[in-house]
Order: sequence, then C-alpha cells, then structure tokens
Amino acid sequence: MPISINPEDIPELPGVYIFRSKEQILYVGKAKNLRNRIKTHITTSPSFVKKASELEYIITRTESEALLLEANLIKEYSPRYNIRLTDDKKYPYIAITKGEMYPRIFVTRNLTLKNADIFGPYMSAGAIRKSLKILREIFPVRNCKYRLPAKREIKPCIEFHMGLCQAPCIRNLVNPEDYRRNVENIKRVLKGDLKEAIEYLNNEMEKASENLNFEYAALLRDRIAALHELKYHFYISSLKEGSIDIIGSFSVKGRTYFYMLFYRDGKVVQTAHFRTENPDSNTKEEVISAFLLQFYSSLSTVPEKIITDTTPEDKKEIENLLNTKIESPDKEFKNLLEIARKNAEEVALNDEKKRFRVHPALMEIKKLFGLNRVPERIECVDASQLFGAYRVASLVVFEQGKPKKSEYRRYRIKGPEGKDDFRMIYEVTFRRFKRALLENTKMPDIYVLDGGLLQLKAALKAKFELGIQDVLFVAFAKRFDDFYLETGKRIMLPQRSFSLKLFKQIRDEAHRFAITYHRNIRNRESFRDFLDFIPDIGEKRKKVLIRHFGSLKRLKEATIEELKRVPGIGEKIATKLYNFLHED
Repeated sequence: MPISINPEDIPELPGVYIFRSKEQILYVGKAKNLRNRIKTHITTSPSFVKKASELEYIITRTESEALLLEANLIKEYSPRYNIRLTDDKKYPYIAITKGEMYPRIFVTRNLTLKNADIFGPYMSAGAIRKSLKILREIFPVRNCKYRLPAKREIKPCIEFHMGLCQAPCIRNLVNPEDYRRNVENIKRVLKGDLKEAIEYLNNEMEKASENLNFEYAALLRDRIAALHELKYHFYISSLKEGSIDIIGSFSVKGRTYFYMLFYRDGKVVQTAHFRTENPDSNTKEEVISAFLLQFYSSLSTVPEKIITDTTPEDKKEIENLLNTKIESPDKEFKNLLEIARKNAEEVALNDEKKRFRVHPALMEIKKLFGLNRVPERIECVDASQLFGAYRVASLVVFEQGKPKKSEYRRYRIKGPEGKDDFRMIYEVTFRRFKRALLENTKMPDIYVLDGGLLQLKAALKAKFELGIQDVLFVAFAKRFDDFYLETGKRIMLPQRSFSLKLFKQIRDEAHRFAITYHRNIRNRESFRDFLDFIPDIGEKRKKVLIRHFGSLKRLKEATIEELKRVPGIGEKIATKLYNFLHED
C-alpha cells in the first residue's frame, strides 16, 4: 500500500529522512528544511516514494550534522536508491579502536567500522603489515580481539614474547596511561607527525643512559632510526602543510569512477580508485558530494585541501564537516587533475569490459538448455524445516555468474497448509513472483528449485497461476546432480563442466542461507515459544516440560532416558523431542 504523508505534520527543521518498505530501507536523504524536501519528493514521486510504506525522520541541530548522519546511514544500510560507495573494501587501512581501556590496532579493508580511528588507504597489505610490525616493536600495542580488562585469566600470546605487545591481558601488569601513550604515539606517526614520538623516545634513551642501562638505550636508538625509515610508509595520512588529494572522475551507465592522486610535500606519493553506484538521474554535484562524505567521514585524517573536477553540492557544509578546503584546480594542479580524470576513464572502461565479459558457464547453460539468450540472472530457492516446525526458505541471486547478496531473500512460511517441502516451495515461488509483478522488478532468466520433479511441479503451479512468461524453471536434484525441465525431460550436465560447477555453487549457497536463517530462528525463540514448534507437544505436555526442566538449556542437556521419565512423555515422544533438540 502506498505511503500516506501529510507534509504539514513534518517540522521545518534540518534533519535526515528515511523511506522504508516494510523493514527494508529504500532511500536516505538530508534536508535543511525537512518539510519542504519531503513535499518535493511527494510532488515529483520518484520510485522510492512509490514503493515506500513508511517514512521516518530524524531532526538534527545543523545541516552539517544531517550531512554526516546521512553518509553514515548510507554506509550502514546501502539503500537501493542512494548513491553508494561500493569499492571501500579494495584497499587496506589501519584501524585503532576507540572507547577501550587498552585499544587494539589492526589492518582492515572495512571503512564502515564503528568506534575506530581509520588511517589510509595504502597500496600493499603486505608492506603495511610489515611496517605496522616495526611500529609495534617501537610502541607495543595489542592486536588481539579480547575484551579487556578480562574477567578470566588469559595467558600472554607469542606477540608478547616477540615484543609487539605489553600483554595488557595480564591483570595489573600494564599501566593504562603508559599504554595510551603508545597508542597516541602510533596515531601521530600514522598522521606523518614524528616530532613528538621521536622526542619521547629520545627522553627515554637519555634516562636509560643516565641509569647506565646501555642495552636499553641502544634499543631505543635503533627504534628512533626505524621510525625515521617508516616516515614514507605512512605518508599518505600526513596532515602536514601541502597535503592535497586530487580527484578525477568519469561516469558511465549509472556508475561514477573516481581516481585519486595523494599529493604530499610536492610530489604524488600514492594513487587509489573507487566506484559509486548512482541510481536514477543524479547530478555530478550530488555524486561527488556523496563520495566525499562517504569516503572521508570514515577516516581519521583528512588532507589540508581536496581538488576536484566538479564542485560538490553543499560545498561549504562539507568543508566545515571535514575541516578541509575543496577547490577547483589552479595552473599548478590542472595537469595532475587531467591525469586523474584520464585514469578514472581508463579504470571505468576496464571495469565495464570485465562486467560484460560472459561467464563461460553461462554460455554452456544457454547451449545445454536451448535458450535464446545467455542467462544473466539465476535464482535458486531452498526450503528448510524440522519435523514440520520452523518452516523457512531462502532465495539467492546470481548475476553474471556471481552472487548478488543485496538481493538475497528469506521467507518464513506463513500458510498453515505448508507442512511439506512441496507446499513451501509453492508458497515461496508464488510470493516471490507476485511481488515482482506488483513492483515491476527484475525477473530471473532461470529459476532453480533445490529438489526433484515434485518440487518443480509445485513451483510450476505458482508460475501458471500468475502467468509468468520467459522464465525457465528447473529442478536440480542432489542425488545424481541431474536436472528436471518443465517439459518433464531429465538431463545431466557434464561432470567437469563450468555450468555444473556454477549450479552446485548456487545450490550450496541457497542451502547455506536457508540453514543459517533456520538456526537463527531456533536460537532466538524463548522456551515457551520454542515448545510451540515441536510436533506432538500440546499445551499439557508443554506445561509439564516447563515445570520439570525450568529452562531451555536444561531441556537440551537432557538425555532420552531423562525425557522418558517426564510424566506424559513416552519413548516415542522422547526420541522425537531429543532428535528435534539436537538437529544441527
């Protein structure tokens, strides 16, 4: 049902608004005036408004706060109708956790980490790991995942014996102030500021010499030399005067490619490239604005200046938020910007070639199934249940031979008649294609059922009832890896073929996705709710089990003999109950 909004109920204040369809976030936007912006959306009626069933808004104090919140929400939920930075896991970064007594440091490719300072990006994961090891030898900091201080006793690991960690996991061994000083020194080095870190080490070296601890003084001397060597390894994050990022862009088919030159102290020290997905008709100004916010808001260091080929929307607000200057190039940087733009075009063309290179398995499938065209989109459905309870199903999507996890779907079977796999397959297929018809969304070229001829017949019943055309339905049976077609024909693909390998990958992924959902539901239910799902356990037996065991944990620990001793539970029910509780 379309969303019903009265703009007069919305405040004329800055903030962020969210259009949802059930539990799915469709679009996140920011506004200086929420009422006016939402009123504009209602008037123009873009796709996300037509599909939305709910509107939520969050008031902020300033437009800058709204910009930052919008960027964070887009990174968190990747809404379908927003401009999204998609390549943020390509390069390695260094993360240092926040809000912990003993912060930890590690290499990551995830820009969306919460409660962490992030530095980078860097070109080589191997090189940055080696450099980080040297840095931790100078300023020992942990990289383990323990929550410290820990309640239980923890033995120090090899990192402690290698001199890379002070072992804060041992109670009362490490002074938190000394540990935090090491962390702060590491942060300064990552920002390109070695002055304070070297001063600290020099002071420690002098103290060691005065105390005639010449061995330790020599170690500190070597650490100072190593620190000078590390300067250029972390130069990308330098905030010294002259730190400039130059960003060229190139757009093609709903995507924009960005190529970045990192300019430090008069020379380009590194490059990187990224891509955004741009749904609908976004302007260049909107795209560069979204990229700058999503990329730099995650980092702990932002250069003194950013040079772009397009002036972003909300330029002043972004400058205030990121504490930097955004400028068009002058004569000095015009050539560098053109280099960045040409490289962005080259990356775009190479990426588009890869995207439209046909997977060899798809060519085989076209020939083996006698299709008129190469199948671009394959969907597979798998149902999962336990003794008729916890009935769920999964649907996975592969496009161009690769999983498209953003379009995976989970189903909890609703119909009381869905007691077996065949009725479950019918219900899921009917729901999936009915929604596609209502919302005019993409249909698969091939719809795969994890099962045999009976599963295929159940799915075809839904297909014919809805009048679905141009979608090939096939069942893929596990026993012999054979296929059942709509005509009733049974075929087997060559054992070493690309096509069979791809279908097995798709089937296994659907099974994994269904089982994971199934297990999550079982683990989430309360004791009483859990008993509701168990066959042959009525209200009387449920009360007896609750009274006898008291908790789900104790029930799961019971043996068949212990279950048989419960009043009203015989051997048959005890065995079935035990199997239900211990099904993996």
